[in-house]
Amino acid sequence: RGLRARIKMASPLQLSVALDESLRRSTENLTELLAATETLEKSALENIEAETPEEDPLEFSPELGDIEFDLPIVEDVPTLESILSEESDVIDSADVQLVTEQRGSSKQASFDSRSNRPVGRLPRSVHGSVLKTVYMKGVSKQMTETAQRLGTGLPTSMSVRMVIAIGTSRGLVLVFEQSQALKWVLGELRDGQGSSQYGAISALDINQDSSRLLCGHAKGQLLMWDLDTGRCLRTITDAHPPGYAVIQVQFTDDPTVALFCDSMGSVYVMQFKRKLGIRSTETKCMFSGSHGEVCTMASLHMTLFEKHPLNQHSLVALATFSKVVLLSIGSRLEVLFTHPLKGGTDTLPLLDWFFVIIQTDEGRVVDPVLAFARSNVVMFIQISMAPDKQLVISHLKTVTLQYKVAALKVRHCWQDCREQCAPAGALVC
Repeated sequence: RGLRARIKMASPLQLSVALDESLRRSTENLTELLAATETLEKSALENIEAETPEEDPLEFSPELGDIEFDLPIVEDVPTLESILSEESDVIDSADVQLVTEQRGSSKQASFDSRSNRPVGRLPRSVHGSVLKTVYMKGVSKQMTETAQRLGTGLPTSMSVRMVIAIGTSRGLVLVFEQSQALKWVLGELRDGQGSSQYGAISALDINQDSSRLLCGHAKGQLLMWDLDTGRCLRTITDAHPPGYAVIQVQFTDDPTVALFCDSMGSVYVMQFKRKLGIRSTETKCMFSGSHGEVCTMASLHMTLFEKHPLNQHSLVALATFSKVVLLSIGSRLEVLFTHPLKGGTDTLPLLDWFFVIIQTDEGRVVDPVLAFARSNVVMFIQISMAPDKQLVISHLKTVTLQYKVAALKVRHCWQDCREQCAPAGALVC
């Protein structure tokens, strides 16, 4: 109260003088405090330097160089074949432990001052995986739930195009969209046992526009489904001798023709017909298992090349344990090429079609190439059309690997005819 009374009685000039004096004293006190703080910091740093032993300082260049960080100079980029055939792709357990510790602790992720190498660095020979695996959680979860609630059974076969079709051990087919949403459950549920009268789904194939699904069953029956409506269009029970399972089905470029192979090793051609609204199927045995059991087959699809002269021919490759046979199943059945296959009893024949773009003096030519393999040998043959409309089959290359081939997939590639003809991009496992 006394301070308020004195402030009220004081003149403005007296108040201004008092305020200036207070600010001056505050500034002097702050300056003294800052000076004392700097003195304490210098004293503390001197004590730390006196207690710390002298070490060789680390010298780092202003730029990231190859020498400082031990970055190898890559002169020749490794090929896929060299990566897959490396014998030293084994990571030591100590290296794995170092990498794990490096991720878990920031202290161990430092550089060694003597060797200038990062702690826990993997060996240079390890390239890592060349494949990316994506776990389809939506499909897996729905397959598990339907198996538990509806008794659909375990997966036995699969076919993928614009949709994903998965056959089960109880004769049902679950169709999923690309978003992994369940679209159809094809088949009949009878007291939780599924359509057991036909047995498990042993083979599946979707046609080119993803409108039809062809299913082969373990007891030999075949069913065709409409993927737009979910209706069963055809039930084929007399296409081949009963009691033999269908092990492979394939649509051809002709939507009315399909192939299937049974467990006896025979291959059949199915012709789908529809007259006056009545659907029927004509079946013809194309290759009998008595001449050698067919293990796999591959039909050539030419839908991407409508103007190619080979479009008038429907080519199918068959492989038995002893030979490869190339057939034309157009207007008449014709054997175009055969080649022996040799291998041990622990290997199976493999087939795959792909297209090679060849640069010639007249321009680019696109021709199909058949790759077939068994054991450690992979062969490539090219099929082309001569000016006189005759099919020409040319041997491109034979590759002998240092390991046995368990799977074969060849991607489309470029090739210059002026160099040695050798298809590229083959993925073998």
